[in-house]
Amino acid sequence: MALWLVIPLLMVLFIGLGLTAVGLFGNTIIFGAVIVYALITGFSLLGIKAVIVIGLLYGAGELLEYVFTLTGVRWLGASRAAGWMSILGTIVGAVSGGAVVWGIGVIIGGFLGAILGALLTELVLKKKVGLALKAGLGAFLGKTGAMLVKLEIAIIIILYTVKIIYASSCILQ
Repeated sequence: MALWLVIPLLMVLFIGLGLTAVGLFGNTIIFGAVIVYALITGFSLLGIKAVIVIGLLYGAGELLEYVFTLTGVRWLGASRAAGWMSILGTIVGAVSGGAVVWGIGVIIGGFLGAILGALLTELVLKKKVGLALKAGLGAFLGKTGAMLVKLEIAIIIILYTVKIIYASSCILQ
């Protein structure tokens, strides 16, 4: 396939990596770019098997984001409800923060939402400030861990995609 398709793909993959690094929806963009590239090329270089593997990696990253957030909250002794409210807080915070200031607002809103979701839930349910603060800290640690794992997954997807395209064509040789 022509180099004119590979260069835009690589650009979008690296834009997605940058977005993932700051906690935004970069892995979704990376997966979408892989699907579009595969469709445009008729799955000739990036086959269905590769797209499925990349889709599974993408799905694992999304699932792990929730698992890490729940685990971070529960690890420091908070309730299951605080974990779920932390996840809900992440979503509400990211949307609210994005509405106020796109980009950095999404990041800050997501983190604040996770922390406040866990903290306020524990404060309401158990009425213990110390436990509520631990829940907030756990949410922060879980969210940070999730960002790092999703960044690693983004790097793996990009390296896997480039390896397959390079191995199955002569355009980059």
